Amino acid sequence: MIEASFLSGGLASFNEASEIFFYKILSSTYDARLSGNLGNQIGRSGTEGASMRDVPTNILAPEFLNIAENLPKHHWFETVTNGEKFNTLQLIQQESLFASIANFSIGQSYVTQQTPYADRTVILQKLREPIISANSTNSTNSTAVRMRDLKHRFLGDPRHTSFQRQLIIHTGGEVARNPINWGWRASGGVSLSGILYGMLALLDVVISTRLPKNSLAARTVSRLGMSGFSSFEYEDLLSRRPIAEFVYDTLKSDAATSNAVLNQAMLRRALDVGFNDRAARKKLLFALDVVLAQRNFKINDG
Repeated sequence: MIEASFLSGGLASFNEASEIFFYKILSSTYDARLSGNLGNQIGRSGTEGASMRDVPTNILAPEFLNIAENLPKHHWFETVTNGEKFNTLQLIQQESLFASIANFSIGQSYVTQQTPYADRTVILQKLREPIISANSTNSTNSTAVRMRDLKHRFLGDPRHTSFQRQLIIHTGGEVARNPINWGWRASGGVSLSGILYGMLALLDVVISTRLPKNSLAARTVSRLGMSGFSSFEYEDLLSRRPIAEFVYDTLKSDAATSNAVLNQAMLRRALDVGFNDRAARKKLLFALDVVLAQRNFKINDG
C-alpha cells in the first residue's frame, strides 16, 4: 500500500496494492505488457465505467472544504447527466488521463506498457467524426453511456466503425467465430450461450462486489457454481487481519490523528464502525490515501 501510494503519486494505496503484488510475483519474467490505455474506449466513443469514487466529503476537515469551494467541481459525468453537449474530445481531455493515471504509472514503473489502441493515428481519426447533436436520440447522457457500454459487451460494434473487428475478421479462424465479451462474434451474429454466460458474469460481478459474502444472493450464486463466471473471484482483503490492522494502525498514528486535511471526529467514528459498513469503508480508504500520500511526499498539511 505504501509503495502503491508512492508510485501513483499519492492517488491510490489500498486499491492498487494488488497491482504491486502482481508485478512483484512476475518479477522480471516479462518486459512489457499490452494496454489499451483508454485508446480502445476512445475508439468506440465509450468508457469502461461511469461510476465515481463517491467518497463522503464529511471525512474532510471543514477548513479544507472551505478552501476547496473555489476549485472546479464540474465533472464530465455531470455534463452527460445534465444532457449538455458532450463529444469524444471532451472524453479524451477530461476523463481518460486522470481515470487511469494511478494504475498506468504503477505499471509503467515495472514494465514498458505497449499501447496499440492508443496509437495517435487511431485517436486522431476518431476525432474526425462529426459531433452528434445533443438533441439527437443518440446523444450522450448518463443512460446512453451505460447503454452503449452494455451494447458493446453483448452485441459489439458495427464492422464498418470497428478497426478491431475488421482485424479479427481478416485473421479469421476460431478467433473470429468465438464469442467476444458477453456474446457477440467478430465474424457476425451473437452466441446465445455467450449472452447467457455474459448475463451470469454480470450477475456475479454485481453480487460479488456489492453484497457481503454471507448474503443470501451470494450464497445462492456460490451453490449454483456461478462464482467466478466474471473471470475473477472477488476477495475482501480487508477481512484479513494483517491488512485490516495495517490500515487501522496507520489511521490511528500521529500522522493521521494530527492531520489537518481530515475531519478527526468523522475519522474516529468511521474507525469505530469499521470496514463492514460501506460508507465507513469509503471514508477509511480515502483517509488512508491522504495519510500515506503526505507521509511519502512529506506534504505540509498546515
